[in-house]
Amino acid sequence: MPLSIPSFVIVFLFEFQAAWKNFQGALIYLNGESVEDFTAPLGIAYAMTKYSLTAGGEGDYQYVMVASLLVTLPMLLLFSFGQRYFIEGVATQGRKG
Repeated sequence: MPLSIPSFVIVFLFEFQAAWKNFQGALIYLNGESVEDFTAPLGIAYAMTKYSLTAGGEGDYQYVMVASLLVTLPMLLLFSFGQRYFIEGVATQGRKG
């Protein structure tokens, strides 16, 4: 069991990342009329359409950049905490031979 902990952590990180970036699933299942009901990818897409010059917005891309940064920070924090398990998993698998 102790040798499988890095594998479990890696699977958790990959599944969390897949659920965090799931744009199409949220677009299909959520029917929110307000912005508060959106998930992170839907909120970024909404901000892109609201503030994009080509979509008739004001062209204030700083709001989109701040939203992108706030969405990216949790994934960076999870990776920084899980990086040890990445290295540990590679080190235990690389000793065969």
